[in-house]
Amino acid sequence: MTTQISSVSGDARARRAPSLLAGTGWLALAALAAFAPLSAHAADAAAAASDTAAADAASDAGPGDIIVTGSRVSRTVAESVVPIDVIGEKQLQATGKVNVRDILQQLVPSYNNASGWTGGTGEAVKSASLRGLNSDQTLVLVNGKRRAGHSIVFVTARGNLGASPVDLDYIPSSSVSRIEVLRDGAAAQYGSDAIAGVINIILKDKGEGGSFSATAGQYTKHDGVSDKLGETIQINFDQGFNLGEQGFLRVFGNYNHQNYTNRLGATAACTTADRARTCLYPAGDPREQTASRYRGKQGLPQTQTINVGYNAEVALGSDITAYSFATFSDQNSYNFGIYRPPASLQNLPSVYPEGYLPQFTVNTQAWQGVFGLKGSDLLGWDWDFSTSYANNKARLENNASLNPSLGPTSPRDIFLGNTLFTEWTTNLDLKRQIETGLFAEPLNFAIGAEYRRNHFEQQAGEPASYQIGTYVFPTDPTDPNYSAANAGKRPSGGASGLGGFDPAALGNRSRSNVSLYLDLAQKLTQGWEVGFAGRYEHYSDFGSTWSGKFSTRVEVLPGVALRGSVSNGFRAPSLQQQTYTSLLPNYVTQGTAQVLSIVRYIPADSTVARAIGASALRPEKSLDLTAGIVLQPLRNLSVSLDAYQIDINDRILATGQLLSLTAGSPLQQALVAAGANPGDTFSYFTNAADTRTRGLDLVVEYQQDLGNAGKINWSLASAFNETTIRKLAPTPAVLSGSGLSLFDRGRIGDLTKAYPKNRTILSANWQVGKFSATVREAYYSATWSTDTTTPGRDSRNSPAFITDLDVNYQATSNIRLTVGANNLFNKMPSQINPDAQLYYGWWAQNPVYNLTSPYGYNGGFYYARIGLSW
Repeated sequence: MTTQISSVSGDARARRAPSLLAGTGWLALAALAAFAPLSAHAADAAAAASDTAAADAASDAGPGDIIVTGSRVSRTVAESVVPIDVIGEKQLQATGKVNVRDILQQLVPSYNNASGWTGGTGEAVKSASLRGLNSDQTLVLVNGKRRAGHSIVFVTARGNLGASPVDLDYIPSSSVSRIEVLRDGAAAQYGSDAIAGVINIILKDKGEGGSFSATAGQYTKHDGVSDKLGETIQINFDQGFNLGEQGFLRVFGNYNHQNYTNRLGATAACTTADRARTCLYPAGDPREQTASRYRGKQGLPQTQTINVGYNAEVALGSDITAYSFATFSDQNSYNFGIYRPPASLQNLPSVYPEGYLPQFTVNTQAWQGVFGLKGSDLLGWDWDFSTSYANNKARLENNASLNPSLGPTSPRDIFLGNTLFTEWTTNLDLKRQIETGLFAEPLNFAIGAEYRRNHFEQQAGEPASYQIGTYVFPTDPTDPNYSAANAGKRPSGGASGLGGFDPAALGNRSRSNVSLYLDLAQKLTQGWEVGFAGRYEHYSDFGSTWSGKFSTRVEVLPGVALRGSVSNGFRAPSLQQQTYTSLLPNYVTQGTAQVLSIVRYIPADSTVARAIGASALRPEKSLDLTAGIVLQPLRNLSVSLDAYQIDINDRILATGQLLSLTAGSPLQQALVAAGANPGDTFSYFTNAADTRTRGLDLVVEYQQDLGNAGKINWSLASAFNETTIRKLAPTPAVLSGSGLSLFDRGRIGDLTKAYPKNRTILSANWQVGKFSATVREAYYSATWSTDTTTPGRDSRNSPAFITDLDVNYQATSNIRLTVGANNLFNKMPSQINPDAQLYYGWWAQNPVYNLTSPYGYNGGFYYARIGLSW
């Protein structure tokens, strides 16, 4: 659930309310009390700075309150027929977060970054999700135009498995004027992916002035580990230029460097009874007694991101304007895999005597440009014609690793291949007002068409990344790679930790779709408005789909309005889900045993997948119901409460890891018949489940005037939701006959328990003179990490309160100084239980934090910033 962060301007301006949930308000009040002594000295400064404060308030209150998302008609937030949050530029600046996705996580309760560990390559992609659904069920727009997703697929993630989401890190925070978050299904208005809602990022559009900021910060030290602390440097800039009398060019960019973090504890003490999960070295090796047991790394990746872009308009005449905006990004990210000890079947002691920690490196180059013409009075119509092209290419490497099946000659740094995704979208939008004579207000009538073409492909890695060699561990005790436990065994093939793309299995796929839409809005009376939207789409690969939406808002009393909507929607399976194939040498849990196997993701329409029960992917279909009440009993107080239910049929999920150890089982027979190795493990994406998500969003906003002591803007936002499974796809006979289920416990738990059911944010922004302070207290309810096979390894992440503090000093009209902390008191999530630590694969214990933590597992981040404006 999300919050109405900014409210309406003018007489209807909504303010923040001093309501508190139990246990959430005391830190806000304590922090404000700590700063209260400043007010006596600041009273005189308040008068001197009043012009600056007034300018600040006006700049944040004006355009941020007029919304363009969710309707073809501009209106204020309070007048919207559906729930929308608006985050203004000042609010964006008053956080310690250095990117758009973390700003949304801090300010919007319905928003979540990807829950849990998203894998070695997935950690390089920063996703967005709303209302407890997956990130690929939220549509991201920039200036109202569709933003393309990433070429990387989340294949080792817990939450968001199979997604290729929009990466919000490629949109510099310096470019953003405001963000509008629509908390309602909107497929009928915007097309595929808008099941959970829409995030619309509006770029700055002024032709004068600019800004520069530099931020430095780091996380706290982790006990027992001397390592990187996520040291972060970010530089932002933007500058406007006038183009003629009515045009502008705004350029912007940012540079961000973040070191990795490590929050992992030491490996468990070696025990003879559980040697496979606790001992680093072969039996009898004296190093076991004295070696450091801090071997693994778990935390944020190291990243370096450079983004540049522009937003421009120029008048071509009295009725025609040309516009364009674009972003260009280059990002290098590397993260660590799971430690391979010296005694591992995936290690050659002659190459790595102390074992090794694979490093997954992702270099992404992404750009998207939009070019368009818009105008008015074309036979009475306002019109907008645009085309957009996006290109996202990621180069994947597995460094400080090896392919043990090739023996000691295996390369250490291995190129895995590239993923490439392109999207070309062309839109024509027309709108006008039509006097029907039936009502006092005209009918707002909008129609439009869209053509979109997508392409995805995987490009092969070097042979060592995917080859399955013939090396066998030696039986000669004098050989440097000998161990009694491994003698005569064959190690797994492919680059250890993450295999490369085999050209024999790769494919590439393209598709196109054409859509037509109609959008109507009519005020029936002064306080009653209704809206209708309908959309038809035809896809070249799976046919046609229809969606529609009806919405209404009625003011039953002055300051009291009811609103609601009903809509159906869809999400087309992504080309990545339809095409992706990969090889991952890994341990697969079978009861109490862990088996080293090649885990393969295969397309659902491939020969092997069909042989084991798969069928081609179909679109997800949704039904969304929303009903709410909006109250404005006072000029400086607003309250909104919205309830919703989202039913999704044919939801796309990945199967569990399908492996049969029984010779001659139906699964092994089917694999042999399809020409596959019966000892490999397979997984594919399928239309797996019908789910229901129910939720409730509460938003209270109030402004308190303290006279000479300044003012406090209060905001309370609480989001409740829960997802249940109404129906699971049946397990194919070839799997059930082999004693397997299509989905394991982990897949189901990730869908229903990995996100918090309640997230509440109480914030207070106190402004007095040149000083301002913002305190946010966020509550997160419990989440669960669900084991794939064993209930005793399930781990609960306890509820938590997280405090953020941001203190600003306006040194001059052009210089702003900020210090602050995210997670001020360094709250860490719960650890997974001891049995789960042994089986989780990290080679660590105490701590091994629960990866479903919605506030991360890196603790407190402390920062300082200087901002210049002109």
